[in-house]
Amino acid sequence: MGRAYHGHLMSADTIEHLQARSRRSAEQILRAAVQVITRQGIHDFTMSAVSDAAGISIGGVYGRYPNKEALLRAVKDEVLTGLETDVQRQLDAADPGSRALLGAFTHVVSNAFAESSGLYAFIFIHSAQDAAMKARGFAFHQRVKGLLQERLLDHGVTDQTGVDVAYDMIMQSLLMRVISMGNVPDGEVPYAGFPDPDLYAREIVLAVDAYVAQRSRPA
Repeated sequence: MGRAYHGHLMSADTIEHLQARSRRSAEQILRAAVQVITRQGIHDFTMSAVSDAAGISIGGVYGRYPNKEALLRAVKDEVLTGLETDVQRQLDAADPGSRALLGAFTHVVSNAFAESSGLYAFIFIHSAQDAAMKARGFAFHQRVKGLLQERLLDHGVTDQTGVDVAYDMIMQSLLMRVISMGNVPDGEVPYAGFPDPDLYAREIVLAVDAYVAQRSRPA
């Protein structure tokens, strides 16, 4: 039986339409929030700025997200879920062998970080004081490291410690670049000689693959 609505019963189609509109509004607000952080940085992030970017009233924004922290948690989850999906897709499409797998993993993460360094500076650095957002970050690492481990294991890399270290070599190195680039205007670099993302990713892959291969050799 439908719900009462202004003295009438709403049909199933009407309920479904309202739910779909609510979902679209939430997605629109999330996209706008990502856009604001990417363009203006976390320090200039306000619910009013999100309202303007989304084309939704400030009341509509607060109707979906009761405060800024709730919206930022949703942003972090949305962005990391998307990156997890991209990592899995690239690993699934990679050629066999440890170097190809490490390369697919490193390049997809490096490209994401380079394209939206301000956004990822928030995702991994500025959100660390919030327990829920910190936990989501740890879950991301667990998820994507697990994907990399599974694919490497499928291709004969059984050294768990080596994979643990290889993951940290890649991820922590790329995160340091996010810190460097997080507050640098578009088109600029932090300092002279700062390697471009593709070059840096290629060199990291060579170093990490050599480390994994060395660990696999008999002592």
